Amino acid sequence: MKKVLLFFVLTIPLWLSAKTGHPLTLQPDTTGCQAFFEYEVDDNDAPLTVHFEDESQTATDIIEWYWQFGDGATSDDPNPSHTYADAGTYNVILIIVTADGCSSTYDSHVQIGACNCPDIYDPVCVLVNGQIVQFDNACLAECEGFTDFVDCQHDTTG
Repeated sequence: MKKVLLFFVLTIPLWLSAKTGHPLTLQPDTTGCQAFFEYEVDDNDAPLTVHFEDESQTATDIIEWYWQFGDGATSDDPNPSHTYADAGTYNVILIIVTADGCSSTYDSHVQIGACNCPDIYDPVCVLVNGQIVQFDNACLAECEGFTDFVDCQHDTTG
């Protein structure tokens, strides 16, 4: 199984009020909540089942999850599984809303199937939004679209 860990933070989704049927007055608060997920691919043979796990950091309980899997399918489960018909790169989005009204979106390209990387640990790092993200090897980073590697001890304080 391939386990991938990425980290990106974006802003509030406006379509959430349409989903719930209630007008929402949410303020982005990256200190109170930060959406994040990991995923695992069962194998590299189609159809490809992927297990997504919410790893969001929040000050209060999450009351809503909304996933878009990049192929038209969605889910409101906290930790959904999704089966892709074809290998490829999909833009997966997780949106969370907490009990105190904080919302956060995590948006990541997810490589399903087509990338056959060796199972070796030779870590590389990339810089994303001022944060160092480590991959187990360069192949895995490149499968996620990263090619500009930085020193894993890179100073992100400016």
